[in-house]
Parts: sequence; C-alpha cells; structure tokens
Amino acid sequence: MSTYREKLRELLHVDDLRVIDEQQRMARLYGYVPAYGSNLPDLSLAAEQVGWLLKDFPGYPWKVQIRDGMLQCLNEALHGSYGFKELVRRLDNDGKVIRRYGAELLRRFSMPDSCRVDDVLSAKSDARGNLVVQR
Repeated sequence: MSTYREKLRELLHVDDLRVIDEQQRMARLYGYVPAYGSNLPDLSLAAEQVGWLLKDFPGYPWKVQIRDGMLQCLNEALHGSYGFKELVRRLDNDGKVIRRYGAELLRRFSMPDSCRVDDVLSAKSDARGNLVVQR
C-alpha cells in the first residue's frame, strides 16, 4: 500500500519527495507555488529565477518551470499562456536573461514594473478577456 506522499509524487511527476516539501514551503511563503521542477536541482534553479522576477517586478504572479533543460516562464496576471521559454544553459548567474525577458513581456502589454490590481483591470483586452499586445 502506497502512502499519500508517494501517490502525490506519482501525480506530480517528481523524482524526489523533497521537491514536494520545497513546493509546500513556497506555497506558504508566496501564497502560491511559483517554481516547478521534476527534481531538486531543477526546482532550486527555478526558485532562483523566479526570485529575480519577484524582486524586480513585484506583485505579478510569475510561474517558472524547468524540465528537460528548458525554462518556461508564465505571467498569470496577463494570461495563463503568455510567457517565454529559454534553454537553461543560456541562463546566467545574476538573472540578467530572465529579467530582460520579463521586462520585455511586461512592455509588450504596456504594464508597469510593479503590479496592482487596478493595473491589470485597466489593461486593454479583447472580447474574450485576453490582454492585447501593444505594438
């Protein structure tokens, strides 16, 4: 008979049970889980990268996932599918790459660097409620 933690590990497709513990810690700290990874090194790198985004662009619900050498970053305030992807080997230690991409994503939607609820509600959107890219 498998335990609850083993069932959770199978459901979340993680290699190590410590990943689940770390995600629960982040959920208590941020109010949501901002970083995802299938193993502990990937999760640690994702948490480091999301830390750069939360520091420079506070108030936005960023989500970073690292899997199979690819980083995927989403901004849930804009839309669940708006974000960017980058190879992990192209990331640097001081967060310049992810901060540049994060700033570019916000500029495309004419969003300020720090988010308030009014900023998201006043952003231009189409008939389905998706934010419209400003060119």
